[in-house]
Amino acid sequence: MVEYCVLNPQNSGEGYGVQIVRSVFDITFNRGAVEELCRRCNEAQLDPVHFDDVLEDFLSEQL
Repeated sequence: MVEYCVLNPQNSGEGYGVQIVRSVFDITFNRGAVEELCRRCNEAQLDPVHFDDVLEDFLSEQL
């Protein structure tokens, strides 16, 4: 699922923008593993364009 939202500049002197939110469901039943995946992605400031590759690697590790 993908959702596009308007970003409000909130008086920062910047113009409006777009935030893209993508949800991926049913990855695993292991919550801790998904939390670790999210932590690593956030820590690395992973560009969303690379997420599918990271997810593929993550899933191969879960087997």
